[in-house]
Amino acid sequence: MSDLHAIQSDADLEKALARVEEIFFAEEGTPEGQELEGLVKKITAYESTRFPREVPEPVEAIKFMMEQRAHLPEDLVCSAFSLSDFLEVLAGTRSLSIEMATNISEQLAIPLEILWPESENSLEGGDTGEKTALPTIGTALD
Repeated sequence: MSDLHAIQSDADLEKALARVEEIFFAEEGTPEGQELEGLVKKITAYESTRFPREVPEPVEAIKFMMEQRAHLPEDLVCSAFSLSDFLEVLAGTRSLSIEMATNISEQLAIPLEILWPESENSLEGGDTGEKTALPTIGTALD
C-alpha cells in the first residue's frame, strides 16, 4: 500500500485494514513484513486520535468490575482496610488510599494507574530514590 502515506480518514483506515488482512502473515524483514509494520503504526496512530480511550474514574472502575464479577463490597475487604472504609470510598465520602488501590487493583484486575493515576510517577522521588508523599484520589467530604 505504497500510495497511502498517512491515514487521514475512515476511508484511508478501511484501505489500510484491507491491506493488513492481505499481508497479515508476511515474514518479518521482508518488504511485505516492513509494510505490515508500517501500516500497524499508522493505524494505531490514527485510531488513537480518532477513537481516544477515556480513563474511567477510580470509583466507577471499581463499581463496574465489582458488577462484572458479581462481587459484593465485603468480598474485597482485607487487612489493608475495613468494610466501612471501603463503603465510604464507594459512596464518595472517603478518599481511596494507596493500600486500598493496590489491593483492589490485584483483586479486580484493574490497572493500578486507573485507581491511582500518579502511581508510576510518584512512588520514586527524583534521582535520590527517596519516597515522596502520595496524593489522595477521590472527593473527601468534611
